[in-house]
This record gives sequence, structure tokens and C-alpha cells, in this order.
Amino acid sequence: MNRVKRGRWFIALWFVLLATAAQAFDAGQVYDYLKRVQAESGSPGVSAAVAVNGDIVFSGGVGVSDLQSGLVQNGRSVHNIGSISKTQAVVAIMQLVEQGKLDLDAPVQTWAPWFPKKQKPITLRMVLTHTSGIRHYKDGEFGPADVLAFRQYDNIEESTRFWRDDPLVFEPGKYWMYSSFATNLLHAVVEKASGEGFEEYLRKHVWVPAGMLDTQFDVPARIVPRRGKGYVRNKQTGAWENAPDENVSYKYAGGGVISTDEDLLRFAMALNAGKLLSAASLAEMYRLQLPRDIPYSPEQAKNFKAGKVPPSMGQTQALIWRVGKDLAGRAYAGHSGSVKGTGSMLANYKDQGVVIALHINGEGGGKATAAAEQLAQLFLPAGQASQAGRFDVLIKGGTVIDGTGNQRFTADVGISGDTIVAVGNLSGATAARTINAAGKIVTPGFIDLHAHTADEYGDVGLLSKDPRRRAAQNYIAQGVTTTLSNPDGYQAHTADGKVMPLAEQRLALTNAGIGINVALTNGHNALREQVMTGDMKRPANVQEIRQMQEILRRGMAEEGSFGLSLGVEYFSARYSDLNEEVELARVAAEYNGIFIPHLRSQGISPMWYRPSSDGDSPPTLDDSINETLAVAEQTGVTAVFTHMKAWGPGYRGQAQRIVDRLQAARDRGLKVFMDVYPYDSSGSDGQFVALPSWAITNGQRPKEDDKNFDYTAALNAVLKQADAKRRDDLARDVKHQLALKGGPENVRILDYPNAKYVGKSYAELMKMRRLDQVELAIALQKEGNPNWPGGARMRSFSMAEEDIAAFYKPNWAATSTDGWIVLPEEAVGDKKYVDTNRRCFGSYPRRLAYYSQQLGVDSLEHAVRSASGLPAEILRIQDRGRIAAGMKADVVVLDMATLKDNTTFLEPSVYPSGVEQVLVNGRAAVEDGKRTLALSGRVLSASPRT
Repeated sequence: MNRVKRGRWFIALWFVLLATAAQAFDAGQVYDYLKRVQAESGSPGVSAAVAVNGDIVFSGGVGVSDLQSGLVQNGRSVHNIGSISKTQAVVAIMQLVEQGKLDLDAPVQTWAPWFPKKQKPITLRMVLTHTSGIRHYKDGEFGPADVLAFRQYDNIEESTRFWRDDPLVFEPGKYWMYSSFATNLLHAVVEKASGEGFEEYLRKHVWVPAGMLDTQFDVPARIVPRRGKGYVRNKQTGAWENAPDENVSYKYAGGGVISTDEDLLRFAMALNAGKLLSAASLAEMYRLQLPRDIPYSPEQAKNFKAGKVPPSMGQTQALIWRVGKDLAGRAYAGHSGSVKGTGSMLANYKDQGVVIALHINGEGGGKATAAAEQLAQLFLPAGQASQAGRFDVLIKGGTVIDGTGNQRFTADVGISGDTIVAVGNLSGATAARTINAAGKIVTPGFIDLHAHTADEYGDVGLLSKDPRRRAAQNYIAQGVTTTLSNPDGYQAHTADGKVMPLAEQRLALTNAGIGINVALTNGHNALREQVMTGDMKRPANVQEIRQMQEILRRGMAEEGSFGLSLGVEYFSARYSDLNEEVELARVAAEYNGIFIPHLRSQGISPMWYRPSSDGDSPPTLDDSINETLAVAEQTGVTAVFTHMKAWGPGYRGQAQRIVDRLQAARDRGLKVFMDVYPYDSSGSDGQFVALPSWAITNGQRPKEDDKNFDYTAALNAVLKQADAKRRDDLARDVKHQLALKGGPENVRILDYPNAKYVGKSYAELMKMRRLDQVELAIALQKEGNPNWPGGARMRSFSMAEEDIAAFYKPNWAATSTDGWIVLPEEAVGDKKYVDTNRRCFGSYPRRLAYYSQQLGVDSLEHAVRSASGLPAEILRIQDRGRIAAGMKADVVVLDMATLKDNTTFLEPSVYPSGVEQVLVNGRAAVEDGKRTLALSGRVLSASPRT
């Protein structure tokens, strides 16, 4: 038996013995996971140790810690822990604060008098929160040829001389910027306040009390048993080689400690047990210290890839520790470390009694944080409610597709109140309501990135007085539990016709009670309406842009806005320019909001374009893509190409080319996404009229709800007066409109006085009547209903199914409806094809059942993510879009055998089948396939700058 195999056998045996004293878990699953981490990181070895409720239940690893000797990597391997050293230094600081020897808000020179005074005082708290303005290491500062990489410093004062006179990078307290040079000063502070050497203090007051017998300073002259090494790839050969040597005596507090995974567990367990700090000191150490929106320093921001700025550190920065949530929504305190070709992570789930320490001994160690979080899920208890064994709702035996895109798994889901508190085997639990989901698919509630649910005028939608509408039944019936509203630049209006302020809209929705969750945006058209006066057929001027920016900034900072929606194909935004868009997008980017435009053109021309009056060079879809990418490029904003489509000549069949263009932008670092609805007919397609409005109104402006206007009479008057040029204008406009909307073969009659015409295509009627395109358009108006524009109810099918499929394949394409709230019982008679659309009823069942499963466009896991986890990611909604403990209980149960979009183009207002259960914030909105009319939705708020 060779050394590696013998070591693994010993570890496996030890692991089994430890497991008998703790909760049961699958040892093979843990080792398989560590192997996966090793494969993904490409590192020689990966180790971990796990403690549960104060006991070490696992300590092991895979691979080797030393390639030359073949030393096995395990939880007792000694390695550099990098910046995790800082967590031990801050415990020493807090101990001295308890003793009255330190004041966190006093200048650091109080204990390091040799440190030069700067333009403003630097407090100890600023050092502990990375807001001091002291610079971090420079690239190459400790390279292989740098003598500083090998020098042994006898004291901390000497080691600071080469950087301490440098000017501050920024005014203390103004920004966040990681700085190990600053935290190195903790070495001096502890020594001055305690009167003991720094290592001596840590050994006496931290390491020994915690039982950390393998922890010490990384001193090159010492011989350390079980010492592992770190590795980097040779850039020419790709082979592993020893990481460059570095003497870390200049940064013992900031990153110069060596330890083991087991010792790191003992450190965290000692903290949890109150052995090192009082409860009050522990609470202060873990308390978030900074403003939630504190910006990164410009120097720190340079380290981020374009468009990849992470959330503000105000959300997680405690005293040295980072306190946040893992991918499953579980809170923990932790810190990572990376030095000498290694990466480590310590994650302390104090409330759940679980501690994880993980180490990767290769330059792929940057994966340590995510790996530790994922490993923790194998040991964390299912949740508080599961321990009590009682839930409000228990979904039993379903196949969970959790919204992440990961493989499905069988699990129970326990819900208490409005929150998912447990996912797993809950066989011993009981509940007020139990749902048998055996053979069914359990998914997160779907999130619609484009829905006109709260922005419509008058007593409609979620602002209606009618609770049937506010229940959003056609959305709930599809499994949609959250919509992003105020799209296309619109916002709701008050009774006197003015734009409803966002705060007022939120209050009205909350007070009324709504059936789904709603996220709101500021609308560009609404902003223009609020600040521009007089002629609006122009770009906004500098003062108007500034006023719009202030409204948008207030919306995002105070009123929960998720960003800026635009409708630059509509009045009056169609007259805006790139500069106006860019300046507004800068504000959205400032708060990490989205920029979600209805493009200026979605084909060969905008919808408003008529050749007879609007020139020969209308903007195209490619022009519009260029425009939005330019905004993203100049501002770094997250840009969402909403209800993406490719219609008309030159664009049908071109979806893959468009996808490739957007993918190239993403590859350049731009934050670009899109949403797509699963139908080949758009909203404007449902109101298709081949004749231009000038020909059927004769200069008049009939109101939208005017049922008595005589369009036929107006057409007759125009034709009677028309000369040859005017008739040529009419022909050009009719032919353009038909081409834009897919051609005569893709336009169908939905309703007409002559029932024989219903269901036939425009091309079929041309052949049947022996009329050309223009002649048929005139005949339909003259022979049809005079009070209908065009004389008929027509729908065009301007898009191709293969294009929709191509749009859905990228993993950055979300699902949407571009719909609104419709009551089927009211969509009858003259209203059967007015203000309704198949999308309003069938989008999500069609996306999953037809495109994903029947056509095989993608996996069901991918499709569910496009409808849940992805839009949550785009909107930065952290507590929805996934099935996991800690998520809000927006949950859908689907019967894939019966899931179906039941609409047709002749019957557009029909509820789907197969959506059996829908919960919104834990309350049943669909129960056993029946809508409950529950009003349990909420108005969501965007997390500021996260």
C-alpha cells in the first residue's frame, strides 16, 4: 500500500468514527464533493473540516499537500491561511477593548505613535473595516526578484517604513478598499496595548484557549510537521510548480499565520462557546459597520471586470469579518485567505451550529469561498421549523427544480409563514396543510420581467377596485408570482391624468391588496412627461436631464425602484437621443439598477414609420441594438433587451445572428440580458391594420374608446380626394406594413362580418378575391365593420418559431409575457380580440411544455431558471427565484403530464392546465388547480446598490 492510499484509508476510518458521534451524513457524498472541487480548481489537493454543534464530525481531503513528498492533504495539513489571519487579530483587538485598553474610535497613532499623521485621522475601526484610505499591496511589489519578499523583519514598525509615508488613497471613511497594509498595523496595536509580543499574545489568549496547537506564525526558519505547499501553473508548460517564496514577517496580522482546517474550526467553536469574547463583544464584532451603500474606491473598482462590480461592502462588512448569506440564503460570518498559491475559507454558521474550514493548495484557491458554502449545505440542519417538526405547509415527495439550473432532485419542502425553512427529507414532520407532490415538479414562483400589471390607466390591473383583477388570475394561473411593472417607459397616472409618483403607486398597491408580488421601475416616458414642457418632439436639454436624474435617483434610493424602463419607439421618448439615455442610465448604474428598453426599432423600421411621410432611412433593429449596447458600454449599467424579437423582411430567421452579437458584448464584459415571450405574434400584431391611419381617419383623431367613429366614411373621403401621388403613398404604406408584420401569408382574420373570412390568411383572401394587397385592404374596410380600423379584427404573426427557439437557448435569456391582467369572462363579444392576448394566459406553460419539452430547445432545468432564478438574478432579488431554505415561499407545483397552454389565436383568453398549486408568500393562490383569489402579494423593493 503506497503512502497516498494508506493515508486515505486512515482518513476514511477516522471519518467513520467521527460520524458516529454526530448527525448522520453521507461520507461518500462529502468526498465526492471535494473531488469535484479539486477537478474544477485543478489543484493538487483539497481538504476540509466540519464541526456540528461543537464537535468535529469530518476532517479529510483528497489529493496531496506536497507534490514532492506525496504528503496526503487532510484536515490536519498545516498551510498558510492568508487573510484569515486577520480574524484572529481582530479577536485580540476585541479582547483588549473589553479590558478597556483600546478604543475602536481613537486614532491608530494612539498605539502606533511612529505612524505618520495623515490629512484626516484614521481610527482603529476604519482599519478594521477597510475604510482607512491606506493602500493595499501593489502588483509586483513582492515579486521573485524583490528583496522584500525574502527579508525577515524583527518588528512591525520596521516593516511599515517602505509604505507608511505614502499619501492616503482617499479620505478616511469615504470609500471601501481592501488593505492588508492597514490591518498589519493591528500587530503594533496589540503589542502596545497588551505589553506582549504579538505572537505571544495570540498564543496565550487565543490559540491555546481555543485548543489551536498547530497554529503559529509563518517563520521560514521553523521546521513544521505536516506542512503543505502552495502551487501555481507554469505558464509555458502548464505543469504545477512551487509558488514563489515570500517572507510574511511584514504582515503577520494581515496574512502571516499558518494553521490547519481543524484548528480553524476550534477557533470558531471557541468564539461560539464564549471562550474568547463576551457575547456583547462578539455581537459588536459581527455587527455590520458601514453605510449599506458605501462605494468602492476608484482604485478598488479598477480590479473589477467591466460591468462586474459586486454588491457594496456595506451589506457584509463587520469588524474584519464578512457577515452575509450563502447561495441558499443562510447567514454566516466568514473570511477567506489567499497567499503563496493557496486559498482557504472559514465559514461560521453560528446560529445553526455548523462551522466549515476548507483549503485548496493551488492557484485555483479563489473557489474556496463558494466551495465552503456549498459543502455547508450537506451539514446544515433543514431549518428551525423542521426541528420543531411542524410547518404551515409541507410539500411532500416532489421533484424539485430549484431555479438555479442545477439537476432536479427529490425532496420535501417545508414552509412556515412566508418563508421556505426546510428542503430535504422531512418524513417526520407535520403541517397544517400537506400537499402530495409525488410525480410532480416543484419550482420557484415565476418572475416576469415585462408585465403591464400596475401601469395601466384607469380602473384596471392591480390598481383596479375589482379584487378579481387585483388577484391577477391570468398570471397566477401560469405560476407567475412576481412581475416587473411600469415597462416600456410607462407609469401609472392619477385620476387627473398626471404621472403617479412611484411612492404613491407603491402605497396604492399595498393598501389595495394584490395577488402577486410587484417590482416597479421608473419610466422614461413618465420622466419626460414630468419635467418637459411645450414641444416634446425633441431630446431633453441639460436642465431637464438633471431633473429627470433627480427623480430617478429618488426612486432608486428611497422608493424601491429597480431601474429605468424605456419605450423609445413610443411618444415622446422616440425623440430622445443617446446622450439622454446615457445620462439617465448613469443613475441606474449608480444603484446597480437595470436599464430595460423597448427598442427604437424591432425590425426594418419602427412601428410608427410610414414611407409616405417619414423618409427613406428609418432606424432598424441593428441600429437599436447598437444604441443600447452603447449605453451599456458607456455606463456599465445592466441592460435588458426586453421582449426581444426579430420581425419583418431581413430579420425573420436572423435570431442566431442577433444572439451572437449580444454574446460578443457579454464576452467584452457588458452586463447584457434579454427576455423573450414564447409566441410568434406581438402585441401590436393583435391590432393589425394594413391601411395607414391617415387614410382611415382623414385628419381626425378618434378617441381609443370611440365605438362610433366611421373609418369607412373617412377612407371614402380620402380616396375621393386622392391624386395619383396620394394613391401611390397609400400603396407604399400598405405594402410596408404587411411586409413589416411578416407578409400577407402571416396575417389572419379573427373577426369579420362575413364569417367565411374568419381564420383565413390575408394571402388566401387575396387569392380568393383576386385582389392585390392594397385593393384587399380597401375592400376589407369598405365591406367590413365601419367602426373598426381596417374593417376587421386581424392578427399578424410577424415572427418565426425557430427564432424564438434560438432566443431561448442562451443562459442569459429570461422568460416574459409582455401581458396585462385580463378576465376571460369579460373578453367576449366585441372585446374577444381587444385588449387581450395569448401571452396573458399561456406564456409560462408554453415556455416549459412546448419549447423546452416538446421541441427540446433546452432542459426543463434551464427553462425553469429562465423563468425564476435568472430574472431574480437580473433584478437582484435575493430572497425569491429559488427553492432553498431562507427563500420566500413563492412556490409552484406542476403536473408536466398535463401542463399545457390552452389558448389559440381564435381563443386567446383561456386558462392553462397543469399548474396545480401556486403559493405566494406562503399562501395558496392556486389550490388543486383552482384559483383562490388570495391577495397575498407584496410590492418589492430593490436592495440599494446591491
